[in-house]
Amino acid sequence: DGGSEAQALVATRSLAARALIERILWEGFRSSPARGFLLSALAEDPTPFAHELLAVCVRQAVDADLALAALRVWPAGRELAAVEHAWHFGAGAEVRAQAEAVLRRERPADPLWIAREVLVIR
Repeated sequence: DGGSEAQALVATRSLAARALIERILWEGFRSSPARGFLLSALAEDPTPFAHELLAVCVRQAVDADLALAALRVWPAGRELAAVEHAWHFGAGAEVRAQAEAVLRRERPADPLWIAREVLVIR
């Protein structure tokens, strides 16, 4: 199936595999499930290579659908700099809202969220 093919591609450590992954992410495949399978595989892969590509998908501001899809599969416990970037500078309100959802999930006790809740209630 597409999920196992995406995992095999992500697990392949070669320049050709990286070029193919980047092509799938950046050059089309918007209506294909290939992009979603690939993003899920990147989210599950523990290597710095996968972390870097997923973060780039979140940080870029050209393709809001790509950023949104990457945020939806963002794994728990991963560095949040890319998510914070998307929260501030994301390509649309939906991207920024999804980035906020990830930040709230990862940092539920952050004083910012507590202050926002207090201000909204009053």
